[in-house]
Amino acid sequence: MDAPSSQFFIVLDDKKKWKPYYPTDQIISAEDYLFNPKYQDAKKVSIINLCLDSRYLSLGHYCSLIAEARGHRALPAVKTMNDLQMKSLYIGDLDFVQDKVQKAIQDANITQTEPFKIFSLFGKCQDKAFSAIAKAVFDAFPAPILSIKFDFKKKWRINSIKIEPIDALKGQLEDLFAQTLDNYSNKAWRTPKNRKTFKYDLAILVTKDEALAPSNQKALEKFAKACKKLDVYCEIIEEKDLPRISEFDGLFIRTTTSISNYTYKFVKKAEMEGLVVIDDSDSIIKCTNKVYISNSLIRKKISIIPGKYVSKLHPEMYDQLIEEFGLPLVCKIPDGSFSTGVKKASTRDELVSLLEEMFVHSSLILVQKFMETQFDWRVGLIDGEPLFVCKYYMSQGHWQIYNHKKTRDDKNFSGRYETLAVYDTPKKVISAAVKAASIVGDGLYGVDLKEDAKGNVYIVEINDNPNIDAGVEDKVFGEKLYLKIIESFINRIERINT
Repeated sequence: MDAPSSQFFIVLDDKKKWKPYYPTDQIISAEDYLFNPKYQDAKKVSIINLCLDSRYLSLGHYCSLIAEARGHRALPAVKTMNDLQMKSLYIGDLDFVQDKVQKAIQDANITQTEPFKIFSLFGKCQDKAFSAIAKAVFDAFPAPILSIKFDFKKKWRINSIKIEPIDALKGQLEDLFAQTLDNYSNKAWRTPKNRKTFKYDLAILVTKDEALAPSNQKALEKFAKACKKLDVYCEIIEEKDLPRISEFDGLFIRTTTSISNYTYKFVKKAEMEGLVVIDDSDSIIKCTNKVYISNSLIRKKISIIPGKYVSKLHPEMYDQLIEEFGLPLVCKIPDGSFSTGVKKASTRDELVSLLEEMFVHSSLILVQKFMETQFDWRVGLIDGEPLFVCKYYMSQGHWQIYNHKKTRDDKNFSGRYETLAVYDTPKKVISAAVKAASIVGDGLYGVDLKEDAKGNVYIVEINDNPNIDAGVEDKVFGEKLYLKIIESFINRIERINT
């Protein structure tokens, strides 16, 4: 029997429950989905599971469980169903949402103290005051229909979250559900009728209007062009698309990464779903911590800018640093990016003041000798091989590439650049970059180096998620740079599938 042509289905324990909504042949019964061979054999199917019961071993539970076993995508996933069965397990995960509750209560002008609940329909709700809470809960526990119960004990809090069936909705909630379902399915689930069938699906994560994005709009367009040429479907996604991540085969991070922002959550979820991710969580953890990188480079006997990491528990080291490395000294918060969290101390008093300020954010600070150069080398690598080479010059009148005291519109905010062919780059620069990157992995890295007046090369840092801007890093390699990165995704995906 032929598999159905449509790839998106809504599963109900009783199809009659769909009566208030627009008729569609995408409505199927749980029994059909579980036992009809045409659904068993279908490929790349996505289902929205709206069965009455989502408890362990219920019919709804089995629909999502079997979907995952078949390689289909289900909303909610079995993990979400299981997570929401025991309040003692999930309530601790809501601390970040509980902080939003008091403001929502105030904005909604709620004066009584009786318990009440709201509905989150694909992350949307009727009362705008609770929109942020509905979205946050949906992002944490992706399910089509969630009831969020609030109670008052000295202060308002979320008491419980429950997956609800479709017949829990009445009146205006039915209208809102129809609207949110349509919006969500069009964006997240349905395959456009005329869309070509591609070998793989790649999500490129960006942050809208990010000031210092790793890739400019033109570069993103060139990545999309490379994907098309290599038969890969490419889609730009944002923070709100976290629940959709399982739709893709690969995730490419093109926004500034951090352990403490949403990018790391994306990466971890993608890895749990079996996606190929560039860069992976291990690379992010290592690269975003300068203390780790400096220790690893020293252990591998790779030359780095002389320095030490210090703790506020040992202030006696301040004078030792000055004696050993002289002044000025450069202080670095381990997880800073784009020269943020990197400051120069020209006197002992400045050093003490900077360190005390930085210890508020990190228990260890990396302090290095100040090495004045006209430019930093940047060698971009993927799969352990050089991909591009740039010279990033210091901002005019400043000691860093970026002068954060200037506005980003100021022509002196950043220095000029020069792009070189790999074969025109000194071999010692390439060799040091390749060795340094190998301590992290085989992802997409940018290794920054300084060269002193004697021609000695020192590693500054290793960056995951390096800049690739059209007109800068691609100036020599051109279209091949983008193709090389997408080819790496394809090779990684195929290694997993074999």
